[in-house]
Amino acid sequence: MRMLAKRKVSADSIAKSLGRYAGSVKTKARELNLILSRRLRGGEEMSATSYNMGPRWTPEEDGLLRSMAAAGESVAAITKPLKRSAGSVRKRARILKINLARSQPGPKPRWK
Repeated sequence: MRMLAKRKVSADSIAKSLGRYAGSVKTKARELNLILSRRLRGGEEMSATSYNMGPRWTPEEDGLLRSMAAAGESVAAITKPLKRSAGSVRKRARILKINLARSQPGPKPRWK
C-alpha cells in the first residue's frame, strides 16, 4: 500500500487491486499516515496535496507569522501581508504552536 500511495494512486484503485473495500483502505492509510490521491468525477485522479489546499507555507512566511504574532498583531492584520485566509493563518499558528492575539471583547457589529 505504501508503494501505491507514493505513486499517488487513489483509495478506490488500491481497493480494487487488493480486493478490499475503499473504506478499509482509507482507514489503513490513516493508520499508516499515508496520503492517498482523490478520484475526480471523470475518473482522473488528483493528488491529495493539491486537493483543498493552498500553496505550501515557506520559511519566510512562517517567520513573518511568528514575528507579527509576537508583536501582538491581530489575525486580520497578519492575513494581509501573507495573502492568506484567516483560517489558514490560525491553522498554521496552531501547527507551529504560536499564540495569536485574541480579538477585543465586546458586542459584535450588526450587519445591515
